[in-house]
Amino acid sequence: METAVFSRAMKPFFAPLRLIAAALLFWALAKHSHNYYVILRWLVFLVALWGAYRSYQEDSDKWFLVGFHVVLMVLFNPFLPVSFSKSTWNFIDVVAGLVIFFSTFILDEKFLDTIIGRWVAIGLGISLYTAVFLFGLALIYTATDGTVQNLRLWFSSSVAKAQITRVTHDVEEVETETSRGGLAGRDHHGASRPRLA
Repeated sequence: METAVFSRAMKPFFAPLRLIAAALLFWALAKHSHNYYVILRWLVFLVALWGAYRSYQEDSDKWFLVGFHVVLMVLFNPFLPVSFSKSTWNFIDVVAGLVIFFSTFILDEKFLDTIIGRWVAIGLGISLYTAVFLFGLALIYTATDGTVQNLRLWFSSSVAKAQITRVTHDVEEVETETSRGGLAGRDHHGASRPRLA
């Protein structure tokens, strides 16, 4: 009886806590201090513990979710930490974040009917539209990059041609003056040198 009361009291907080854990798992791909990973380990462990209990309690047909949460409890165990390479942890973090994110809507089917759920849905919608928009901009940039690059080369080539012409003219001028018998010309700073007689 006490467990059922505790379960009903915790139910509104479970979905947002799972979404926070999923977001922190994705954010774990960046470089952080050791304390971040310790807090993440505790949070994911507690979310997985509660998720395994809820999965088993609510529907025994969702054995995959029970098994997944048990695996998460073992991997993110703060008492006997498991160590992997950074690349392995990155893969584990992404897979765990995706499954926690999507299982939130399986375990809490009515979550989107709550106020927090609506805000999450709005945030996800805005994020999705923003991602599609940025992806479209990236595609347009990639598709037109060759054209833009060709225009830059065309405009900069005229500047380069003018500089090459000026240097060629300066070299011809120096060669002409030195062939007349003197060492007149310009030094490496562009200043005129007096002619030696």
